[in-house]
Amino acid sequence: VSPVSSSSSSNDTSSAEPVSASTPAAAPSQRSESDEERAKAAEDIVKKAAKKVQAAAEKERKNKRICLEYERKEHAKQRGTVTSVTTPPKPKKKDAYVSGKPLLQKGDAVRVSSDYSPYMNSEGGQGIVTDVKGCGGKMVVDLEYNDVAAQKFERDVPLRRLTRIRSATSSAPTLHHPPSRAAIKRTRKEVATDQNGTGPASGRSTKRQCRRRDGRSIIAELMEKNGGKNLRKGWRAENMGLAKDDDDFDTAIALDYAALCAAAAMRKELGVPILPTTKDPLAISNLAYAYGVERHHPKDAHDRFMMPEKAERRVVAKRNSKQRKREASGAEPGAKRVKGMSVIEDYDHACSTYTPVYFYSEHLLREASEEAATNCYRLNSAEQGKIRREAARKFQYLTADNKEPYNFLSRSAIARQPGIRDEIIALLLADQSKSWESIADEIDGWCSAKTIDRWFVAHCGATYGAEAILPLLTTAQMAEHVRFAKHFLNHWGRDPEPTLMIHYDEKWFSGLVARRNNKICEALSLPHPITFAHHKNHIPKVMVVAFTGYAFDGDIESGGHGVKIGMYRCDAAKIAQKNQFSGQKDEQGRQRYDGQQVHWRGRPYMVDATVKGVSSGTSTNPSFALREIFEHQIIPLVEKLVGPP
Repeated sequence: VSPVSSSSSSNDTSSAEPVSASTPAAAPSQRSESDEERAKAAEDIVKKAAKKVQAAAEKERKNKRICLEYERKEHAKQRGTVTSVTTPPKPKKKDAYVSGKPLLQKGDAVRVSSDYSPYMNSEGGQGIVTDVKGCGGKMVVDLEYNDVAAQKFERDVPLRRLTRIRSATSSAPTLHHPPSRAAIKRTRKEVATDQNGTGPASGRSTKRQCRRRDGRSIIAELMEKNGGKNLRKGWRAENMGLAKDDDDFDTAIALDYAALCAAAAMRKELGVPILPTTKDPLAISNLAYAYGVERHHPKDAHDRFMMPEKAERRVVAKRNSKQRKREASGAEPGAKRVKGMSVIEDYDHACSTYTPVYFYSEHLLREASEEAATNCYRLNSAEQGKIRREAARKFQYLTADNKEPYNFLSRSAIARQPGIRDEIIALLLADQSKSWESIADEIDGWCSAKTIDRWFVAHCGATYGAEAILPLLTTAQMAEHVRFAKHFLNHWGRDPEPTLMIHYDEKWFSGLVARRNNKICEALSLPHPITFAHHKNHIPKVMVVAFTGYAFDGDIESGGHGVKIGMYRCDAAKIAQKNQFSGQKDEQGRQRYDGQQVHWRGRPYMVDATVKGVSSGTSTNPSFALREIFEHQIIPLVEKLVGPP
């Protein structure tokens, strides 16, 4: 070891040669290290590029997801409603009574009437429903009043005190209202006879003559017994010793009318076949004959006696409606009047229409229609009228709890009437092309689509028209248009001289146009012309550019002559990339390209092209350049028109 180390450490040149000779022996290891470094550097570059690509892909995925979500929201806005993919839309509420379901929900705005009965001291007001308990006529709610009310909360408010309104801050209508409950009770006490016998003596005697002690009706037995006999008109009033001027006359008719309705309902429940009106001894017309009055008198007397509130509202509404019609028509008393107004405009007419009986009949009619629909059957108008008449007879025998839901619907509909006109107009202003059915759904079915249609058409000047489209111009563009119009009318400051004004524009020409003025007459052997096409939206069409001129001398307002300069199809030459054959449909309707060859690969052919100013495009994507038309066609033709003869 020592000789080697000594020789290596000496300064002799001969000893340095072995050291220099050992340098080439270390070159392979150095090359391997440099290759590893380059490979590692290349691997790092690939990893960085892969990370960039992965990051770009992740970013693109996130951006695409954001774009898709944005597109879904924008498309939903364009359609008018934003719907979720997983959550179904909530059904719209309507003022329709469904058995077993509450008429109000949390968050509904209501108006509460005052209640100063014993152990109660509630001023009422307007508020929001916070809780609903029960259903039907026995439903009670908890509510929170608005800031204007004296009290803030109230619990277990019965349905008879509630009226649904649009907003908890809306004011009550200042129009005609039915009489108060206290006034109705006083009127009912004055007319009816109480059980203690404190009422009028004539009322007690009339009631005894109309009812047996066991509760059975006398009038039904008398009319069935005397139905076939030719009795004198007014025989029932003569037997009771009553005259038309007596106070008990209408009371007796009302009680007999109620007894006949009860007998008819019982007869229907037992399944007794119903006879025609002319042969039925229990018909209301026979009762009117027995008392010697008009056909409608028994029902009117019954309503005045049993339902004074309804009768009073009907009388007031009828009187006001007549007065309003007379004023609208400008006719004198006794003259023929025009047709009345709609429930949308007429508050009294709405009060007389939206009665509890109306909503009860609609409830029965809806149930009957659903049952008929399950059997693939549709009720006709006669069957619907029969159901409505039966509903009017059945309603008076319902209990107070069963009547209360329909009373609530009646109050809510009448309370909404003063603002229904503004609601409809607001919906039309938002979208004037909306159908009447959509508007009826938007107002929760307060009235039918046909009612809204008739109300709209009844107004003077009401028409249907297409939407007008005006150019959307900026302020600078409008100013430029005005400046051009002034120059045009002023002839650009030049003296009046012969002028040729040229106008050009692109126009579409369809390959098939259905004529509208065809003369058709079978007697003259002129059949209905028919033209066949694969699809009406796939009619071929071409674009042309047309140049016209108007020649005038001095002022264009003085008239001139129209000139047709030229019309050119917007097409250009294109090199075919492959052979193409004509196509036709086979018997199964499939397109087959096995006809005559129309284009050869490498050869040019004419195609419709996009109109541009200067560029003519490429051989595979050509364009129609207007500059060539102006240079080679229009300018020479104009020079011939305006040049010397």
